[in-house]
Parts: sequence; structure tokens; C-alpha cells
Amino acid sequence: MKVIVRHLFLLFFVAFLFLATTRGQSNDNARWEYGSTPDKMTGKDTVYASLDSDDGMHLSIEQQVPRYPLTVYIFFLEGNENLFFCGLRGCTINVRFDDGKIEPWSAREDSSGSAKVLYFTYPQNFVARLKKAHRIVVEVPVFQRGPMQFEFFVNGLVWPPPSTSSEMKAEDSETSDKSASVTGEEKVSPPACFYQPNPPLTEEAKAAKFVGTVDIEVTVTVDGAIESIKILKSPGLGLDESINRTVKQWRCKPAIGLNGRPISFTAPFHISFDWYRGTSIK
Repeated sequence: MKVIVRHLFLLFFVAFLFLATTRGQSNDNARWEYGSTPDKMTGKDTVYASLDSDDGMHLSIEQQVPRYPLTVYIFFLEGNENLFFCGLRGCTINVRFDDGKIEPWSAREDSSGSAKVLYFTYPQNFVARLKKAHRIVVEVPVFQRGPMQFEFFVNGLVWPPPSTSSEMKAEDSETSDKSASVTGEEKVSPPACFYQPNPPLTEEAKAAKFVGTVDIEVTVTVDGAIESIKILKSPGLGLDESINRTVKQWRCKPAIGLNGRPISFTAPFHISFDWYRGTSIK
């Protein structure tokens, strides 16, 4: 009797392991869809890779070289009436790659003002992380609902797609060269600032009815903090002090070097002041 019970237990245990393994494999197999759409102006194709979550969201990567930059965006699938709650200054998408820490990624709404699409601000960094991950969970701000979470199984992503990889890599190399010339350092993925309040207008600037741009350079440390601020072009009017006070509060994801590790990075920013409309950052 004991032998029979032992055999039954062993069979049950083996069956349990088989089901657990196959279940994990089915979830771990990403369903990336690849395709392209022609551009009659350039004769080049816009290529894409897209993926649906099981809980109502779509993730897409697109690029057409050399006309358009890389874009990564998400939107709710058909039948889901939710709207993103982002605002004019953008918002933060929390992302967890596999079993890692929760990471804030900056995002913006579609330029048309649609609240149904969110674009990642630094798409190249995000794609690089996707290619190394098996699973991600994204948490997005939703109108009248608050934060909502969606799960994607992203393993096996091939980007750029094989048919256009040479053209895209050449374009990426050109972009990286421009970044290197700006920073004077190695080719890197630039920092992504997820907390970036606008410097307020001063009373002097309002009285002068100032409309214009202040150019600055900001060094982001390996910890994502602001190390130094250099004013390149400014009208004065107390705006330099306003910028220094506010920019010191910015928090960013550090730049990533060729070895995949955070590095210090100096990047330009253009802060537009308008005595009537307010301030914006580019």
C-alpha cells in the first residue's frame, strides 16, 4: 500500500512540474508582430514591431529611416474606453522589468492632444531594455481611475528588424555621433529626466514682457542628480537665478555608456520664457 501511495505521489508531483513548466513557457513566449508600411515620398518603409498585453493595452515600436526618429508608444485596445491622464508637461510611466525595481519613465501625449496614446520620451533607451527583458509591467495614470497596471511578455524582440537593420544602425550611429560631439564623451544613451519643474518667471521678466529662450548645459551624475548648471545664453532679468534654483531640483535617470553602466553626462536644454503664457523646456 505504501509503495502505491508513493508512486501516486511521484506521478502527481511530476504532473505538477510539467503543468507549471508549460504554463510558464506559454506566458513567456512573446507574440511580437512585425510589419512595414511604404512611404511614397521617400521610397522607404516604416517598420514596426507591436505587441498586445492580455489585459487590454497595445505596445508598438516604429521607425522610418532616414525621415522619422524611433518612436515607442502605448494605447488602450479597442473596446477599452479609458483615457490617459498626462497633462501638458507630460507624465510618468512606472515600469518594472522582470523582477527588477520599479523605474519611472517620462512620457508625453500625442501631439494632437489625444488622451488615448502615450509616447515614451527616450525610446532608444526603452527598446534597449526591452531586448534584454522577458516580462514587463507598466503602470499608467488613467483619467478618473488613477494608476492602472498592464503586463507584457516581451522576450524575443528583434529590433531593428533584419531587413532594415543596416540602414537603422547607420542612422543610430549618426545620432550617437551627434550626442558624443555635444558631451565630449563616449557615445551614450542620454539621461531621461522624470521630475523636471519649470523655472518660474521673475517679476523683472514679466515687467519687461520678455519672450525668448535661455540656453543652458546641465551635468547629470551617475545617480541622476544635477551636478552643475551652466548658463550659455540669457537676457538676465533674474532668470539665471530662477533657473539655478529650480534645475537643482530636477531628478533624472542617468545616461548609459557603451558598457551598459551609468555615466556622468552633460546635455543642453532650452528653456522658453513667455511673460504671458509661462515657461516650457526643450
